[in-house]
Amino acid sequence: METATEDSTKDSRTLQQLRSNPHRLLVTLLVGNNLVNIAITSIVTLLVARFIPPGFTVVVATLSVSVLILVFGEIVPKSYGLGHAESWSLRVARPISYVERALGPLVALFDIITRWLTTLIGGDQQIEKPYLDE
Repeated sequence: METATEDSTKDSRTLQQLRSNPHRLLVTLLVGNNLVNIAITSIVTLLVARFIPPGFTVVVATLSVSVLILVFGEIVPKSYGLGHAESWSLRVARPISYVERALGPLVALFDIITRWLTTLIGGDQQIEKPYLDE
């Protein structure tokens, strides 16, 4: 991954900036991911409720959303990312930085809360660091 952050393109500088605070990056990704997953669940449940009898709405919505999220939000992106980490990280760096700014107050709140809780339970504040040094 070092080659992706060594050149001076705007994308590589953005990627380096994101990597400089791995905990904040992780919080940004998790907050954004959860907001999207909750929104998809809500929307699909509303749509399914229009066409499926009430007793089956939750089951059909849960199964549908689970398949959508697992395939398109988890398995395929992670599989692709494993094989294309450098090019993909450069491609998504700027969109992620926009999400980080848009969700800034929420990300900051969760960043503070998780750091405080980590300290409270005796966890490692730099747990993400070893994954960036590879």
